[in-house]
Amino acid sequence: MSVSRLAPVALFAFNRPETTLATLQALQRCDGFQGRQFYLFCDGPRQSRPEDLAAVTTVRQLLHSWAVGQRAECLFSDLNRGLRASIVGGVREVLSNHPQVIVMEDDIIAAPGYLRFMQQSLDALQEVSTVWQVSGYFVPHHRWLVKPGFLSVPCCWGWGTWRDRWSRYCDDAADLAERIGGSDVRRFNIDGTYDYFGDLQANAEGRLNTWHVRWYASMFLEQALAWYPGRTLTRNIGFDAGGTHCSSSVLAQVFHGQRLGRCPAVAQPGTEAVESAELRQTLQRFYRYQQQIWAGMNWRRRARVQLGSLLRRAGLLSGKGAR
Repeated sequence: MSVSRLAPVALFAFNRPETTLATLQALQRCDGFQGRQFYLFCDGPRQSRPEDLAAVTTVRQLLHSWAVGQRAECLFSDLNRGLRASIVGGVREVLSNHPQVIVMEDDIIAAPGYLRFMQQSLDALQEVSTVWQVSGYFVPHHRWLVKPGFLSVPCCWGWGTWRDRWSRYCDDAADLAERIGGSDVRRFNIDGTYDYFGDLQANAEGRLNTWHVRWYASMFLEQALAWYPGRTLTRNIGFDAGGTHCSSSVLAQVFHGQRLGRCPAVAQPGTEAVESAELRQTLQRFYRYQQQIWAGMNWRRRARVQLGSLLRRAGLLSGKGAR
């Protein structure tokens, strides 16, 4: 493939220099890094948080330094736009000049095969109009032989899309909530295992300001799908593992401890776009596990999860994630 046809990477950063550097270093180790265009976005500091200024300045210096010698453009905002506006506007801006884009945030570690999987999948599924996203992330699970496949719900921890699909993104949360409220809310909520509709309503009412559930709702209403690896090719390192609540600390350990997979087989041209029952069931299992964490766990379960995380970090377990 010629360099000019490589999908650019849009990286969205803010005020975390340590995770930003780790994200960039992981991308540099990816097969398919060389010759790829990078767009480095950085949001402006919040006026209500004086400490943001120094952190954002450090991130921007890091991005400028990293861009030297790369095909990279730094796009920094003077104002604090927030993550939703940054991603929605930034992705639209990149896609005005490119037919495809790979999107990363500043706390996502990519496996060496990540860029290759994303590029090959974007190319293979280019003409499949019902597929709106290629996802690099998948939830932790015990099952080793889960095959790549399609899901109706997209991911947000390393993903890619095409210009024509992103043009159909709807940002009007109130309209989306009204339309989905009149359809199959239970299926939208992954058969009751995650309250996506509650998140969408919170966006409509101004209590949340997120882009991902609006993207999911846009896809859901059009019966669109996302392509997934069977085992994750990205890991989120942005959770606060020092949280005082059991749920935050346990889930941080679960996500931070995910073992990255190798680049799996990608979709072949002509692949039938049908949701994978296996992937959906695996996602439901993880969401049920997550509900248990949020509901609180007894001390035995908490100790077992924490011990498993410690053993994985020490390399004494095989890296199997939570269900």
